[in-house]
Amino acid sequence: CDLMTQGILALVTSTGCASANALQSLTDAMHIPHLFVQRNPGGSPRTACHLNPSPEGEAYTLASRPPVRLNDVTLRLVTELRWQKFVMFYDSEYDPVYQAPSRLLRADPGLEVSSPEAWSFHGVQAHRLHVRVKKQTHVQDRI
Repeated sequence: CDLMTQGILALVTSTGCASANALQSLTDAMHIPHLFVQRNPGGSPRTACHLNPSPEGEAYTLASRPPVRLNDVTLRLVTELRWQKFVMFYDSEYDPVYQAPSRLLRADPGLEVSSPEAWSFHGVQAHRLHVRVKKQTHVQDRI
């Protein structure tokens, strides 16, 4: 509910399987679209996480395994969909793989990025960043 009151209408995440399942439960319950980017700590696509089907049969999570850095995928999605703000969830154990998401996203002058916040849902620990797009052109120039 906290996310929806902040105007967050979709999630882009890259976490381990346990966190992905917890976030899937949340997004299914709240009817929030969720793009789950699966990666191994070494950077290669990981084997597919088993995501639990929603009791109502409605799926709001799309799992993908792109062969590129998470930040490029995130910025491309933000540009294509013209999002003005989003929240990025990631496990701290995967942080080196993404070359510290907060530092990379902060390097873009068109983005306003919060400090990483610890986040917990059903006992799963992760971090989240709140990102607001200041100017869409800066994001497009970077891609």
